[in-house]
Amino acid sequence: MTRPPAAPPELPGYRPIRHLGSGGFADVFLYQQDLPHREVAVKVLLESVVNSESRQRFVAEANAMARLSAHPSIVTIHFAGIAPDGRPCLVMEYCPRPNLGIRMRKERIDLAEVLRIGVRLASAVETAHRAGILHRDIKPANVLVTAYNWPKLTDFGIAAQIESHSLEAEGMSVPWSAPELFAPVPQSDVRTDVWSLGATVYGLLAGRSPFEVRGGNNSAASLIGRIERQPVPATGRDDMPDLLQQTLARSMHKRAEARYRNAYDFARALRVVEADLGLPQTPIEVLDTVHEQHSGGDDPAATHVRPVVTINDEPGLQLAEDSTGRSVLARDTPHRPVAPQYPSPDDLGGTAQALGPVPESTGTHPRRLTVPIVLGLVGALLVAAVVASVVLWGPGAAPQAEPSSATSDSRVIRQRPIAPPNEGRCTRDGRELRCTWVQPDDDAAGWTWRLVADPQKVFGSVDEPKATVTLPDESTAPCISVVAYGESGSTSQPVTMCAS
Repeated sequence: MTRPPAAPPELPGYRPIRHLGSGGFADVFLYQQDLPHREVAVKVLLESVVNSESRQRFVAEANAMARLSAHPSIVTIHFAGIAPDGRPCLVMEYCPRPNLGIRMRKERIDLAEVLRIGVRLASAVETAHRAGILHRDIKPANVLVTAYNWPKLTDFGIAAQIESHSLEAEGMSVPWSAPELFAPVPQSDVRTDVWSLGATVYGLLAGRSPFEVRGGNNSAASLIGRIERQPVPATGRDDMPDLLQQTLARSMHKRAEARYRNAYDFARALRVVEADLGLPQTPIEVLDTVHEQHSGGDDPAATHVRPVVTINDEPGLQLAEDSTGRSVLARDTPHRPVAPQYPSPDDLGGTAQALGPVPESTGTHPRRLTVPIVLGLVGALLVAAVVASVVLWGPGAAPQAEPSSATSDSRVIRQRPIAPPNEGRCTRDGRELRCTWVQPDDDAAGWTWRLVADPQKVFGSVDEPKATVTLPDESTAPCISVVAYGESGSTSQPVTMCAS
């Protein structure tokens, strides 16, 4: 049942008009500001959740959005403070049109508009990343729309600092979340946001989240299983170009290292699609970052931030901003994998090839070869490729380009199959659920389990075929879903087991 909104607080200089919406921890109201005279949206934390931790999170959201709110596609923050009744408040730009989550369910959005929105959102996310902030909850419902039909990214409530040593996922929205967020130890980096960007663009095209099945089982557990194992499905649109399907498949690749290395590259890939369709190319608007001149400091890769600049690069050209962004986005830490740097589009030749599917193995930039040398080396390269494919991939297999279809994702998940657990038995004692099972082969290195009733909050991993789970309350359904995994990363089908 939807809870009723709390009463809007009395704020000096503001007059409440009406309730706009509610979330798990806050209500949003429309207010009339006295001076300057304008309508504003005010996000108010619920009194029931106000504590020191929630105040810190609220302050973090205000600071994150304030640092970025000069960007044309990020909601502007006007003021943050504490209401007289003690509730933290965030006064924001009012965007009167329905958010994109509402709009995508009600109408078919034109392909050209979706591409334009995608580039603008990717510009906003890239700007956040260059400022050191991960959003971690990108989805259509978090994209507001101004009176002038301009998208505005909002809700940085679970944002994290990129250089933080604790980037575990928390409170994410399952249908729009990358598969690595469902691992026993969830991790986030810039490519996690890239996945959600791709999913958001997909949603605007399809009118649903990527792995949602109309009329099917769309529980959290079912969605997680599809996100982790199934290839990106077709959108079902008859005007969907193959290049855009390839772009979305790469942005939502199961393996983070095979995705676009950052939101900027994803924006450029969407611009390539625009160019291929003969559409005007949407400008990429990002914060311009440059290297500090190293003068004996500890960090030669330190950066400082300049104002927003508009980049109208030719599609497929490698600009200086790429290498600059790399110093910010790919800084190596023990807790965050470094995104691989792919060869430049100019070196690869052809914009679609550069920003479309990426090969399994990538190396340094290839040298430019003259035509005679190329002709003379073709035979040798072919032989070397065959030999290398046998050595690296085994007999009968050879590396293939990353997919435009289900091929790439199925290659990743069709490793040596792991048999699912069987003979699962569970007993319950109050809130304690104890489950055991049998693994029919010796390939399993361990098992992950999730509480079916609340899979994104209650989960774990074990190295023995048993698990003890504390249920949130005695009314929670006593069922867990168990997946076996191997040393290579291959997994079994999930098996649900319940206490009678």
